[in-house]
Amino acid sequence: MPLLIFLTALSFSLGFGARYAAEHYLTKTIVLLDPYVSLQLASNPGVAFSMQLGPLQPLVVGAALLLFMWMAYRMKHVTLAQFAFGFILGGAIANIVDRLKDGLVTDYFRVMSFPIFNVPDAFITVGVILLILEETILKKREY
Repeated sequence: MPLLIFLTALSFSLGFGARYAAEHYLTKTIVLLDPYVSLQLASNPGVAFSMQLGPLQPLVVGAALLLFMWMAYRMKHVTLAQFAFGFILGGAIANIVDRLKDGLVTDYFRVMSFPIFNVPDAFITVGVILLILEETILKKREY
């Protein structure tokens, strides 16, 4: 569990720090790799990929967070899963804390026509990919 706690704190800190920097220093769009990647400040009232779930959104997000915490506890002996859950939980908590002030999440990475996202979203995505890897590829080695 110490690894999970450390990775959750790390991904939360990096995600929340990036949000702070974006809100305070990103005053105009910055092109990083024209025309593919840029930094552009945006506010997101939705969840993943800017989807909005209406009045049920806080309930769905809270339930998902509790589910992932329970799953993380159940898989506490699997190192790759601890990385995955640490990234997912840290990213999710960073986005929830960001949302507390005004109901919006601060996004700032634009990659082509993909919805604008942020560092916590990237941690969540990497965590989900690691879980899929653990459950599909690495678990097959056990049999």
